[in-house]
Amino acid sequence: MAPTSDLALPGEHNLQNALAAIAAAMVLKLQPEEISRGLRGFAGVEHRLEFAGEFRGIKFYNDSKATNPESTSTALHSFAQKVLLLAGGYDKGAEFSGLVPLFQEKVKHLFTFGDTGEKIRQQVKAGGFAAVTPALDLADAFRLASDMAEKGDIVLLSPACASWDQYANFEERGKHFKALVNTWGGEV
Repeated sequence: MAPTSDLALPGEHNLQNALAAIAAAMVLKLQPEEISRGLRGFAGVEHRLEFAGEFRGIKFYNDSKATNPESTSTALHSFAQKVLLLAGGYDKGAEFSGLVPLFQEKVKHLFTFGDTGEKIRQQVKAGGFAAVTPALDLADAFRLASDMAEKGDIVLLSPACASWDQYANFEERGKHFKALVNTWGGEV
């Protein structure tokens, strides 16, 4: 149908979704060209590992829907390289120390914010992950990450927490992140 490199969405879980979509399309007797065109053109669902832009060779992804550590783990597994990760928000009582081995493998630097920012920072530092910087809020975390990012880097908002400490919902948080990306990109 299409090489996996043609898919707009990163990650093994998105490849599995694409295979399910191919199977459904074949049952509906769609032509291979139609299926291929659909796969290439599908950019995903808003706030779910959504590509938010690229400026100065830095890619930005909005995964605001990642409201628990497991979702953030899935997002991190979607990238071959280490990312600059923005995480934090409303405390639902989650534990973050279990993410340390994955952070060591997949996170270049972690920026924590929100009600859980300090909790995340303490737990991952206690587990041996030291590349972490506290931020006042999402905008501050974004600024810090963007200032540190270099050409070829990925900045990922995948909070591992709910948004209710600072936002009405994950959609509002994700839209704020995308606005920050666009404003920053316009200033470059």
